[in-house]
Amino acid sequence: MQLKRSLVLLFFLINGSLTFGQDPSFSQYFASPLSLNPALTGTFDGRFRASGIYRDQWRSALEKPMTTFSTGLDLRMPVRIRGKVTKDAFALGLLFLTDRMSAVDYTSTQINVSTAYHKALSFRHSRFLTVGFQFGIIQRSINYQDLFYTDQFNGIDGYTDLTAENLPPNNIAFGDFSLGINYSAQNQNGFATFLGFAMQHFTQPQINFFSTNPLDGNNTVSRLPVRYVANVNFRLPLASRISFQPRAMASLQDPHFQADAGGTFRFLLSTTTGTALHLGASARAVRDHKNLVLLDGIVGIFGIEYSQVLFGFSYDLNVGDLNTPASFARRNAFEISVAYLGNYQNDLILCPKF
Repeated sequence: MQLKRSLVLLFFLINGSLTFGQDPSFSQYFASPLSLNPALTGTFDGRFRASGIYRDQWRSALEKPMTTFSTGLDLRMPVRIRGKVTKDAFALGLLFLTDRMSAVDYTSTQINVSTAYHKALSFRHSRFLTVGFQFGIIQRSINYQDLFYTDQFNGIDGYTDLTAENLPPNNIAFGDFSLGINYSAQNQNGFATFLGFAMQHFTQPQINFFSTNPLDGNNTVSRLPVRYVANVNFRLPLASRISFQPRAMASLQDPHFQADAGGTFRFLLSTTTGTALHLGASARAVRDHKNLVLLDGIVGIFGIEYSQVLFGFSYDLNVGDLNTPASFARRNAFEISVAYLGNYQNDLILCPKF
């Protein structure tokens, strides 16, 4: 079983297909805005934002689970024209993301720098059209000491012999580029709309572990597919202290498709301390190996907000076919997130909160 699992995982890694041809994703995708859309850089109420999210999955299926961690920092700066402050804003962001499968010590690490320009569309109302760009370096590595091959079997009780396998270098690095656009609007009654679209990895970088030198007889080229991401989010005031935020996200990264839809209620407990409770849920659908889009999971969401700090927790309950890779990859997953907004201003600057 260990040999079979290791060989299958190695095949995925080297060919860049299936699980590892797909970007890591979060059920709380809204808690990791810089990895969702570069145009969300600086889309918040304040001068700077620091955020982090941790995801743990496969814990009930593997001895060593797969973990994903992301942390980001972005700054929002007003644009001055002829010495006068305008409603336009310029933003810079830094994102660090690491994805690790401990079973074979596979790690994918990326550092991204993003920039965005927020163009004000109205002087009376808060409406912005934002264009964002992101550049990053991605490094992937694997520890071959955790993999075993048939020629290593000693014929008695283990895989202790040396292998004759011709293994490629155990790490690669490549550049990556993404583009995004976002529209945000809010009226005086607190109703807000957010619409975004991003195209990630539009240069489709090569992700082979093996070289593609024709002299070596290897002409296979594996590339990271373009990922198209669309998201929509609304903020609906229901009462003086209650609001509802329905949201949806769809991601297409050939051949992988995923869609999430749901929402959270926000209950303001104290106006003095800014304490609020967030409760919600979402449903996730994925495309399976038969090219059918089926319900895959239900996610429960809980959050607590205090002043300028927001803590979130979510748990994935799988309802799909556990024999499919997409469903297995999200079995029994949970996430913990935190965000801090610095130099809070007012509700006229849009922030798609938890």
